[in-house]
Amino acid sequence: MEGNLERFEVAGKMYYIPEEALYLERQNVISQVKLLGKFDPLFVSYADKGWFADAMYQKEIWRTAGHIEAVILIDGEIRGTWRYLIKGTKIQFTCYCFSRISVRDRKRIALEAERLALFLQKDLAGIKYE
Repeated sequence: MEGNLERFEVAGKMYYIPEEALYLERQNVISQVKLLGKFDPLFVSYADKGWFADAMYQKEIWRTAGHIEAVILIDGEIRGTWRYLIKGTKIQFTCYCFSRISVRDRKRIALEAERLALFLQKDLAGIKYE
């Protein structure tokens, strides 16, 4: 198995990843937007968060009292956090962005929010960006 893994080092620690995962731009991969939920296993499983979350945003994700915020993931990059409010049959999303989100990415977020609303059997009332 080691022959199929690429090694890389971050802050003196060695990590391994499948070779093909490093070359996604060479593959015919559909870009993705994910609205990861609170306490997603990705954010609970690793003591060292620095390899996937910029240090300047870690306090926005890992909150006091052990709370872990829901995260907006765009093409493998953490771009912000999100919350929702349900009133009756409606669901309203609020995105707290770490940087500017393009119009194209906002459309992609809206598609994912619509999918989540459908899963929760709610009507999407809208998305606010802060």
